[in-house]
Amino acid sequence: MQLFGRWAQWVPRYIWTFLGSLVCVIIALVGRDNLTNILNNTVAIIGYWTIIYFVIFVEEHFFFRKRLRYDLTAWNDARRLPVGIAAMLAFWIGAAGSIVGMCQVWYTGPIGKMIGSEGGDLGVELGFGFAAVVYPLFRLIELKRTGR
Repeated sequence: MQLFGRWAQWVPRYIWTFLGSLVCVIIALVGRDNLTNILNNTVAIIGYWTIIYFVIFVEEHFFFRKRLRYDLTAWNDARRLPVGIAAMLAFWIGAAGSIVGMCQVWYTGPIGKMIGSEGGDLGVELGFGFAAVVYPLFRLIELKRTGR
C-alpha cells in the first residue's frame, strides 16, 4: 500500500497490514463454501499476470541492467528510476495475449477455442510471448526518450 504514493506512507504499516488481513478474513468467510471453485477460477489468472511480470523483470535484469547495474540509493527518487511506460505497455499487451489464449469456465479466447473440441488454455504462453517480444522494443524507446 505504501507504494501508492507519499500519502500512503503517513499511515503506519501495521494499520495497512491489519486492514489487508481484515479484507482477507472477510473474503474467506464469504467464500468458505465455494473455496474449490474460487481457487480453480482464480489460480490461472494469477499465473497469467505473474508470468508477464516475470518476463518483464528478467528482461530488465539481463538486457538493460546487465545483472549488476542497480543504484540502490534511488529506490525512493522517481527522477532516478525508470519511467515505467514500457513495462506498463508490455504488461497490457501481455495481458491481451493471455486473454486471447485463455480457456476458463467463464471465458474462452479466440485462440483458446481453436484447440480441441472444448478449447485449450494457452494464456500463460501467449502472455509470456507477447510481453517478451514487445518489452525490449518499448524499453529501448523509453531509454532513448527519457534517458532512464
